[in-house]
Amino acid sequence: MRPPATIAVALAAAALVSGCHLLFPYEERTPDGAPPALDVGDDGARDMVEDGDRGPDAPVPDKSAAPDKKAPPDKKPPPDKKAPPDVKPWPDKMLVPDAGCPKGTKKCGKVCVDLLTDKDNCGQCGAKCSGSNMDRCHLGKCVCGKGAKAPCSGSLNCYQGACKCLSGGLCQGCCSNNTCYSFAKQGKGTCGKGGAKCKACNDANECTDNSCLLGQCSFLQNTSSCKSGAGKCLKGKCCTTCVKNGACVGAVSGNQCGAKGGACTLCPALSGFPCKQRICTGSGACGTANVPNGSTCTDPATKKAGLCKNGLCCSGCWTAGGNCKPLGSQTPGKCGKGGQACMSCSDGEDCTTDSCTNAGVCSNLQLANGASCAGGKGKCSQGKCCTGCFNPATKLCVKPANQTVNLCGNGAVECLNCGYSGPDTCKQGACNTATGACTVTNKPDGTNCKPGYSKYICCSGFCSYRASGTC
Repeated sequence: MRPPATIAVALAAAALVSGCHLLFPYEERTPDGAPPALDVGDDGARDMVEDGDRGPDAPVPDKSAAPDKKAPPDKKPPPDKKAPPDVKPWPDKMLVPDAGCPKGTKKCGKVCVDLLTDKDNCGQCGAKCSGSNMDRCHLGKCVCGKGAKAPCSGSLNCYQGACKCLSGGLCQGCCSNNTCYSFAKQGKGTCGKGGAKCKACNDANECTDNSCLLGQCSFLQNTSSCKSGAGKCLKGKCCTTCVKNGACVGAVSGNQCGAKGGACTLCPALSGFPCKQRICTGSGACGTANVPNGSTCTDPATKKAGLCKNGLCCSGCWTAGGNCKPLGSQTPGKCGKGGQACMSCSDGEDCTTDSCTNAGVCSNLQLANGASCAGGKGKCSQGKCCTGCFNPATKLCVKPANQTVNLCGNGAVECLNCGYSGPDTCKQGACNTATGACTVTNKPDGTNCKPGYSKYICCSGFCSYRASGTC
């Protein structure tokens, strides 16, 4: 059996041939972390050279038959030297040597580990620092960040050596100022999930209750009084009028009256006032108001149709001053029906009698023919005042402007025929339309005055012979 030094030299040679670095857990390291030079003695060096010359497959000679040579006594390791504070005397993990794990390490499976710093065996074997809230092992505890004493708490992630509240991380609630608000700690001012930024739940509606439920904003409708005091909340809105059939009415009236979200009431009907109506006042109370002017109505007194004005129903006529002239009490100057404007019954004729009937209708009855006209200036004929004369054949009035020599007269008398029938052939009758009197005038000069004798002509009202044919 080879002495220990020879075995060490053989191991060193094998390491050099394979290119591997062999850890020596027993000896101290130099200040720069490298193992010290092997002290194998002269025989060891020879064994290394001889073994190296033979090659890996050459038989190993039996040196037990060699001349007695005592191996040099094993050299004691140098005194303990403390490693610099930033240099470990051994790595975090190393294969367990035959002599056992060095001081300060512990055997975990087949390796020696430093339970103070090893992430896979932190504080005890198999205790891994693998959580999202830690990134290293320090003094046997899983921590986050260099020099930390504990892992991240409060659902924070260990990110780049610092505890952070991250979207999609450990925080199931929401993040605000690097603090994770869990569902249990959330409120309407801090709401969210999945590590998203916390937001406030506020829809600016006084008729909803703002809250946060499992990271989502909730806006439940309430039935409380509106903050303004003007109504009550109904279906998410402030109802300031009244409620009918479970809905807030848009506008109040006599049929639906109320205020501040109370139940609508029906105002009692008005009897005997066709031009009045029930209304709902601004305070939600029933009141009375006039219907619009011009609305149709039935006059309670006459039972006839009329029109409303200023709250009154008139089946007669309305005067210009806004007064109603009832049927049966109207005058020829103010007559009408159905609530229309009053009118005058005058037709401008002196030979009619103007009146207003009880039905509000004008009447213009003709005076009898021959009756004196109003004012006594003539005689009536078929409802017309005649100041000229009456045609004896038609009995119609011939006005002075329309009179002729055959129809002439004045004072509503029978028309006269003003034709001349005297002996003077150069005279003719005429009608003075201004006076209605018959007159005699000369025939125009040059008028033939003796039939069959062309030289006899009228000159200045006399029949004379004129050889020249002119006066």
